[in-house]
Amino acid sequence: MPLNQNQQQQAQNWLNQHGSNFNCEVCNSNNWQVGDIIAPPVMDSSGNVNIGGQTVPMLQVICGNCASIRFFAAVPMGIIESNQ
Repeated sequence: MPLNQNQQQQAQNWLNQHGSNFNCEVCNSNNWQVGDIIAPPVMDSSGNVNIGGQTVPMLQVICGNCASIRFFAAVPMGIIESNQ
């Protein structure tokens, strides 16, 4: 899900307030860009993908140098609301 301008600003503010001064584990750069929100499927206890089940929406934070991606939980960040 692409972020609107308000959500992008919320994400950047949250990262700034919570120590976004971290270097990339791949290239050691500190050039991060806010990406989209994704919601990957969750696997059940038997290892099967649970399509349509509960998921954890995650914000992509992408290294502007090497394209490595980190993920942050979008609901606790306040970028989106929980549907539960």
